[in-house]
Amino acid sequence: MKQCLRVSTSILTVLCLFVALAALGGCGSDADLETQLSGKWQRSGSDQTVDIQLAKNGASLALDGHVYTAVVENVDRMTNTVKLKVSTDSGQNEEWSLHQMWDDNGSSFTINLTRNGATETLRPVGKS
Repeated sequence: MKQCLRVSTSILTVLCLFVALAALGGCGSDADLETQLSGKWQRSGSDQTVDIQLAKNGASLALDGHVYTAVVENVDRMTNTVKLKVSTDSGQNEEWSLHQMWDDNGSSFTINLTRNGATETLRPVGKS
């Protein structure tokens, strides 16, 4: 009876450690997603690029010949989405989102940029 209890306790301990390590390693931190999305991206169907910088001390997006300052409002690791409040040329703030879309084998991803009710796909520069 005591040996069975020790084995059950050991199994429960190992399972708890496994779950804790999976949660830490699998989810990562908010900064990880921001870092992954930062960089130069090519707009689908064109040769125009979008430069995304999501640094904590000053987020910005450069597209269509403009540099837009932004504030990271929310990072959702469950949906791989970053919500931004972007200052436009007119002085208005708009809500934009960047959604990370992994390919089937999990080796690369694209970004869905949603702004003004429209969504476009961004691919890593050099991959069409």
